[in-house]
Amino acid sequence: MEVAVWVSRWFLIYTCFIATVMSDVVHSFTLAQTSGSADQSAALDIGDCPADAREFLTNKTYVGSCGREISNREIWGTEVYTSSSDICTAAVHAGALTKGISGRVVLETMNSPPVFKGTTRNGITSHVLAHPYDNPIGPGAYRIRPVQ
Repeated sequence: MEVAVWVSRWFLIYTCFIATVMSDVVHSFTLAQTSGSADQSAALDIGDCPADAREFLTNKTYVGSCGREISNREIWGTEVYTSSSDICTAAVHAGALTKGISGRVVLETMNSPPVFKGTTRNGITSHVLAHPYDNPIGPGAYRIRPVQ
């Protein structure tokens, strides 16, 4: 239990640091861990964006919102993205959001697949990664979809 509290506090500090350092990232992501359904009333508002899902828990579902400004940061994969991929850019690539329009998405974390396919979709190009994404502190990958 102490580790979970430490990880939660570290994640909050990390998120604030990233939001400060990366002031050119203007999208926000409101995060909620859910069990099966996307219960938006349980959302934990962490302020400005976590740019990626590297510190999320594996095999969990989160609900979040992205602002209108998408930074077009790098992403790896198609339909399943590395946890280091920018969440809101991946949401537009996956068709869960339209570029220039804010919206809410569901993010499901998972272990890394063997490879990540690169494609161009919705005006965004994702990179190929020809091996599993090794993330020692969290999930290797996530899938993203719009909130229903």
